[in-house]
Amino acid sequence: MDAIAGLLFVAVVILLIMTIVGAIKKSGKAKKRFLIAIACLVLGVIAIQFTDSGKEGHEKAAAEQAKKEKSEQAKEKAKKEAEAKKKAEAKEKKDKAEQEAQDKFANIVTGIQDDSNGIIHGINADWSTNHWSAKVYVTESAWSNSNESQKQSFVVSASNQVKRAILNSGLGKKDDPILVDFYSFENGDQIASEKVFGGFKIKR
Repeated sequence: MDAIAGLLFVAVVILLIMTIVGAIKKSGKAKKRFLIAIACLVLGVIAIQFTDSGKEGHEKAAAEQAKKEKSEQAKEKAKKEAEAKKKAEAKEKKDKAEQEAQDKFANIVTGIQDDSNGIIHGINADWSTNHWSAKVYVTESAWSNSNESQKQSFVVSASNQVKRAILNSGLGKKDDPILVDFYSFENGDQIASEKVFGGFKIKR
């Protein structure tokens, strides 16, 4: 539309010049050219109006689109921030629960050790792929001075205490498999291991 308006104004200028020249020469076509010039001028004004109107409409549409995109981006950002906050809160809650369970387990273990009269020197429990793996460290002298029957009785009793500690502390769930192995506190070697299908193998 800008090009059309420009052409119309050029035509008006040319026609006005021709009208003036015709008037000077007293040509009969001067009046006709003047009227055509006026018509071109009117058309030029109309063309400018349409151009301005179209430009304004385009700018308005572009502004609305930009506003819409900005609003969508703000919503997407708010959604991501809400999801991130939710995940962070869930992780914080989970970490807090795990720490509380660890602390409770440590307190129960301390009680087991105290009740063992120095035979048990430490208990560790960790999740290993698909089961809880617990290690009980026993003083070497107490183990060496026990016979096979006494050793079996001790590991069964101690393993039951450890399993209850894992469950009651909240570390493990009711149906979690738990295997308890026994080690020499002084030598570090394994002295008894729990079998997958029950019972214990006394290593020495």
